[in-house]
Amino acid sequence: MNKGVYLILLLSSGMMGNLLAADIPLSEDIKQKEQQLQKDKQLVRQTKESGADDKDILLICNMTESMLEDFSFCYREKEEIDIRICLDESLKKLAQKNNFIAQMEVGNIYRFDQQLQAALIWYKKAIENPQTPARFKDFILEMIEKSEAQLQDPNNIGPGKDEVKEVNNYYEMRQKMLKDEIHKAERLNEKEFLIVYKEAQVSLDAQMKCLKLKDALDAKICINKAIKDKAQSNNFVAQHQLGNIYENGYDNKAMAIKWYNAALKNARTPKAYKREIEEDLKRVRSKTRDTHPKTVNKG
Repeated sequence: MNKGVYLILLLSSGMMGNLLAADIPLSEDIKQKEQQLQKDKQLVRQTKESGADDKDILLICNMTESMLEDFSFCYREKEEIDIRICLDESLKKLAQKNNFIAQMEVGNIYRFDQQLQAALIWYKKAIENPQTPARFKDFILEMIEKSEAQLQDPNNIGPGKDEVKEVNNYYEMRQKMLKDEIHKAERLNEKEFLIVYKEAQVSLDAQMKCLKLKDALDAKICINKAIKDKAQSNNFVAQHQLGNIYENGYDNKAMAIKWYNAALKNARTPKAYKREIEEDLKRVRSKTRDTHPKTVNKG
């Protein structure tokens, strides 16, 4: 394989996957990720120069360069969840505009999350894209074969074949449970719990509007936006949930502490609910101490 094409395939299948995959934390050192993006841009420029006479290499480089340039703007966002939303939105827009590198990357995100049916849809879009060079199609075909093999594997423990339906079922179950808890709290006159459940219902309703979207990545973007918007609007359940996302999803302890504290200091948060938030805050602070052990003062 031509060296230039190999470098681009390495870039799109490895480095960009690490940058974009939803469950890989961008937070522990977001600046390093941004620096890596700049290195990737330099690699593309070098590859363009070395393969200036090869139309396929130039096309692949131009598509990749366009994607990296859009991602650069995302790092201007002030908070990590906003950076992630921006990265996902930028990628999806490029994929919809027939950027075959972006189409493959959307497939890679789904495949990483074990959403194999969704991955296959986007891999096939890249294959059917008239702009996709033949030698790049060979690489995508390998991804399709691997995804189809995983789907047929009886030991595959990933999501089911209809991932969007599974997400819908999960949210509908949460909604039913929450309605039952509200009725119970009303019947027993448990005022504090009623406040919590109704606040949770407001946050959940905002997220459930996203389930009308057929594409799982679009739904994920929408849900993240809904949680962030409600947290900024002083919904203490959403603030707590955003803290959970930062702690358990992004491994961003500093931002988890920030949002747990926001929920605790929220004048609307009932005392009964604060105990749960305090436990989460205590846990993430203990993780921070474990990561940064105290130094012994020898003086």
